[in-house]
Amino acid sequence: MKTSLTVLTCLALSSPALAACATAPVSTANATNASTETAAALPASWDEFARLFVMQGGLGTWTSSGTTKDMWVGIPAGLKYTHTGFTRFAGDGKSIVGSHTMLLEDGRVLSTGTQVTTWDSETGKAIATNSGFDMGKPYTGVSTLKAMDETSITWEYVEQSRGKTTTYETGYKRVGPTTQEHFVRQLPDGKAWTTTHVRRTPLDAVLAQWDVVGTWETAMPDGSKAVAINTVGLGGHVVMTAEQSVAADGTRTDTGGSAMWWDAGTHTVRFHWLNAEGMSVMGEMISLTSDGAKTTMVSRHEGFDGDGEAVAATLTQVLEGDTMTATFTDFRSEGMPMTPDWVGVPMSSTRVK
Repeated sequence: MKTSLTVLTCLALSSPALAACATAPVSTANATNASTETAAALPASWDEFARLFVMQGGLGTWTSSGTTKDMWVGIPAGLKYTHTGFTRFAGDGKSIVGSHTMLLEDGRVLSTGTQVTTWDSETGKAIATNSGFDMGKPYTGVSTLKAMDETSITWEYVEQSRGKTTTYETGYKRVGPTTQEHFVRQLPDGKAWTTTHVRRTPLDAVLAQWDVVGTWETAMPDGSKAVAINTVGLGGHVVMTAEQSVAADGTRTDTGGSAMWWDAGTHTVRFHWLNAEGMSVMGEMISLTSDGAKTTMVSRHEGFDGDGEAVAATLTQVLEGDTMTATFTDFRSEGMPMTPDWVGVPMSSTRVK
């Protein structure tokens, strides 16, 4: 949903320092009732607005999809679309900038625009200016904050589009650390259109190409199995791996674990692997390429074994459906003068669930 972009201005920062906010109880009150809040409940300054903005959780990229309703003057009803919105603080921290794009199934642009949210010193309220194009025709608008707390927000939005002026009530409520429920309705008594927006991370794009979630098994020469269980966690920001050895008699032993995440500082995928012998190895993705049904990831890993000796290796993994082939090369170890037999030998794993 276009949500006049003002809803997107209220999606806030994701940070470990805000973990307590992200896990705080979420209000289940209807977001459309937020407009009944008294003026005293509004933020009294930009700093207070920004504080609540951060507490609401979720700067970054958010997506939704659905079928348009008879709501926006410049957008006809009945069109299937996907929506992507991005919001961030401006460099000076005294404004918030955002953008949105709605695409039709055939890739044509249904709506696109930008918004800037700042503080109006004359009225003592947060306001936002909006502009863009609906179906190729320009629209402009101004939003005024009507209500806000740690989990929800409501704006009054006045839009000029195709020669008409329309007033809307629009807002959202947080229903989870990665989910927002948005609403918009025409005033004075229009029916609300609600949509669900989900946080997207750069790791999502990687996993769309590198689908490794699930349970993988590797048969070992002694009849045991090496098992790796990959799950997505922390709001989609990390893939966590639990590793076990399963003996022929079914006995399971925890052997290691790892995390794969998108490092915003280096703009790449990084890894941290630990095992039951005290080894700790960090890694970084070098490349990710696809050729038909095969996807190849190359990564470089360096760290220390349990005795403090430096180790390093390059790992090439080839994913094809439910089969993964892994090969270690360029191996070195300060504590092992010889090259292990498994270096350079492809090892095959199968996804079993």
